Amino acid sequence: MQNDRRDHVLRVVTAVGWIALVQALLFAGFVLLQSTPQTPSLVVVSPRHTWAGYVANQINTVDGHPVRAYLGGTEADALADLRADRTQGVLLVDPTKPQDSLTVSSAQGVEATAAVRVVAEAVQRASSRTVVTADITTPSREDHAGRHGYHLALSWLFCGLAFTLAVRRGHESVHGQLRGVAITLVAGAPVVAVSVGIAALTIPAWAQHALRLFVIGTATFAVSALLARAALALAGPAGLVGWALALTFVAASPSRAGAEGFGRADVLWQPIGPWTPPGLAVSGVRQVVQLGESLSASHWAGFVWWAALAVLLCVTGSANHPGAHRHGRSDML
Repeated sequence: MQNDRRDHVLRVVTAVGWIALVQALLFAGFVLLQSTPQTPSLVVVSPRHTWAGYVANQINTVDGHPVRAYLGGTEADALADLRADRTQGVLLVDPTKPQDSLTVSSAQGVEATAAVRVVAEAVQRASSRTVVTADITTPSREDHAGRHGYHLALSWLFCGLAFTLAVRRGHESVHGQLRGVAITLVAGAPVVAVSVGIAALTIPAWAQHALRLFVIGTATFAVSALLARAALALAGPAGLVGWALALTFVAASPSRAGAEGFGRADVLWQPIGPWTPPGLAVSGVRQVVQLGESLSASHWAGFVWWAALAVLLCVTGSANHPGAHRHGRSDML
């Protein structure tokens, strides 16, 4: 009886220790691992190509170079680039008209949007012209900075990791791994349902997206928990710490996680970031609540790929464990 009680206390203390470690890693990630987004870009389009070039040059000569201006082809192509996060603004200039139009996307961050707007208006004002600004997204009043979706996705990612930390007890057989995978898939639903409910109460505009957020959250929780389980099966506690560090490195940086899209991320990270688990989760929430769009088939394929890979690694790690043939039962949930 005393041994059982001692084991129970040890498990509780260990779980608390792991959760404290995750919190410390997350805090350290926010403080130490922040990456600086690239300078916002602006595409200048005009019926007169030479006039567009003149305006772009004026923008590029602003002190400090807060915005990079490029020449665009057609307005439709430029707006498509804006929706795809490849640029942060589209300035349509026509010298035959009294005012110009600027289109921005607040989903790419209020700082980038403000920089593009201030610079474009200042440059055109110097030429005695006015600028009318339109936003292709409508930020909610409760989430003006557009970061609550990022924070919601973070909660799912780290709850999945914490779940695996809390239930880990040692090596599992292949049968135990498969049972643990099933439990993980079921356990995520109530956790995500609570978080989505809180988010909908905090930001009423999100209530209409509750079902889609629940599905994205459940997939995110499962992928994070399963990858943690796979890391544990392959390398033990060291693997678990490695996954926690990798997750923190990506998720703790809004730029690397895609909180404002990947258009201003490092050039090397732009093609990689959207396919990482944090990138899939954060961009998925952003796409639903800020852009009002459904996730594409390729986006869901990313979740499925990570989940399938994690399950395969779980089974492989258990099958190759030295004690796999000596243990007929699971030592873990």
